[in-house]
Amino acid sequence: MIQGIQRARSKVGQLVYDSALADLSPMDRAFLDAMTVDAGPSKIADIAERMGRDTNYASQYRLRLLKAELIRENRTRGSVTFTLPYFRDHLRSVARVNDPWPES
Repeated sequence: MIQGIQRARSKVGQLVYDSALADLSPMDRAFLDAMTVDAGPSKIADIAERMGRDTNYASQYRLRLLKAELIRENRTRGSVTFTLPYFRDHLRSVARVNDPWPES
């Protein structure tokens, strides 16, 4: 049964999550990757620090990802969370090995 669940999540990852990621810029993706460090909602300040950027810069990508409906505002001011179930897990499973934080 567990293997069946893992296969189903993998298939959802291929059909849904990878499609959602296909049109993102490297910095959009870096923002999402920075969110995967957290177990729950991510603070914009923490995301920006992980990206090596200031919060104003990170907020531009926050807005883009909100518009794309890949993240949503959390109840706690200044934090966001993923909209799609198991999206964090999928991003962790396909984490980029080389240079996950693009220069620009």
